[in-house]
Amino acid sequence: MKYWIFLISLAFVQATNTEFSELESKLKKQSNEFITLRQKIENGEKRLGELDVQQGSVRVRIKDMKQEFELLSVKLKQTESRIRKIIRDIKALERKSSISKKKFGKHQAKFFARLNHVYKNRNSPFLQILLNAKTSQDFSNRLNFYKRIVAADSGNFRELKNFHKEMGQNLKEIQTKRAEL
Repeated sequence: MKYWIFLISLAFVQATNTEFSELESKLKKQSNEFITLRQKIENGEKRLGELDVQQGSVRVRIKDMKQEFELLSVKLKQTESRIRKIIRDIKALERKSSISKKKFGKHQAKFFARLNHVYKNRNSPFLQILLNAKTSQDFSNRLNFYKRIVAADSGNFRELKNFHKEMGQNLKEIQTKRAEL
């Protein structure tokens, strides 16, 4: 009986020993899994920290790019309005230039008509016409008429010069505006 108890206890100890060894191996396995899992968690926390830093730098870059974009859009609007103003100025100068050209043509026609008349009648110079006056009143009238002709000629010439000068200035302004555009 003692044997029996001994054998039963030995069998029980062996069974318990195998259960303990299985339990110990399971504990070691779970301990290793726990250590691996803890390392993964620590690595994940480090990676989250790195990602948080990267996310912060990305946010800063996005903010900087957004500010730069806003500045560029403001500059673009300013440039577009400036371009529209320059185009309006060019069109106004072209209209002004065409008006000056028409006036120049009108005064040029008058001036050349008068010049043509003078050259056609060069066989009878105006001094002879003055001296052929019959009375002093007639002489005075002819002299007054001559003064008016000379004044008209010089006025036409002055107008020609002024319009020519104005057209040159308009052309320079147009070229400047186009270069600026």
